[in-house]
Amino acid sequence: KELIQFTRNNSDIEPYGCSIYDADGHLLTAEVGNKYSPIHHAEILAINRCAERFPQIAWNTLTLYTTGEPC
Repeated sequence: KELIQFTRNNSDIEPYGCSIYDADGHLLTAEVGNKYSPIHHAEILAINRCAERFPQIAWNTLTLYTTGEPC
């Protein structure tokens, strides 16, 4: 529900949003799709942002949520 509301509030191309949480349930990043680029889907943007913010993160401990079926 949080991701759906975030996407509604932040995207002009809703319903495409993505969030990534750590194993303790803390939000690491949330992103919306970019209508100006066919390759910058919300999932790609969230993964890239998470990698930038947390370069040493253990990816196998994270959970990715999306408002639409990932490509």
